[in-house]
Amino acid sequence: MGPGLTFTVTPYSLSWDAGIYQAVAAECLDLMTWANWQTYNDYHGHTLSHPQYTARAAQVFGWDKTTWGMSTQHNAQRPLASAAVSIASQYPEARGAFVWTAESSAKCTPAWCTEDVVMAQLLGEPPPFSPSQCHC
Repeated sequence: MGPGLTFTVTPYSLSWDAGIYQAVAAECLDLMTWANWQTYNDYHGHTLSHPQYTARAAQVFGWDKTTWGMSTQHNAQRPLASAAVSIASQYPEARGAFVWTAESSAKCTPAWCTEDVVMAQLLGEPPPFSPSQCHC
């Protein structure tokens, strides 16, 4: 551990329920840069199966250290842009969003659409297009 080191954790519901990340937070919270909640591991049928986990993680890590993650990988279970906007509106206190992966996002139609829509939501601005127009 030294100056400039970024220390992150990436919980999702199964690891959270096992208590792994609460133990990490108890030992390392003051060293931690952020916790990225992997919403794509909790995503089923275009709705998040466990949306409350992001808020529960924030209670442990703090909103200033909590982000939520989504995947744009082809055929991956993932929130669509419209679901991502819903997440951003539910948790405006979150530090931000993490999108996996850049290679996949570049191939979305339009390119980087998930990032553009979510960024607008986080900034409280209208999205550049309807989230339903985003296809990854």
